[in-house]
Amino acid sequence: RKESSAASDVYKRQTLTSSTYFNFISYVGSNNGTHRIELPAVEDGLILRFKTDGTVSNSQDIEIEPQSGSTIDGAGSYMMDSPYDGVTILGYNGQWYIIE
Repeated sequence: RKESSAASDVYKRQTLTSSTYFNFISYVGSNNGTHRIELPAVEDGLILRFKTDGTVSNSQDIEIEPQSGSTIDGAGSYMMDSPYDGVTILGYNGQWYIIE
């Protein structure tokens, strides 16, 4: 389990490793903006989970981005912009797939 705090710095970026398989995310600070989380390289069978608490909103959001050449269910990123939002993704064949 890894707990992440999304800093209030707009456009801040955090890169994950494959060992950060569960990410509980809080948005810290009062500034509005987007905190970006970059996924590790896709590994077949790797499952990553993300869950936000009540601090995330449509003006203080989290964007999950795959590395170049990969997508998340065909999209360039996945936005978490609601309190208590959650998503689980699976790496397979060079891409990420939402499974929950």
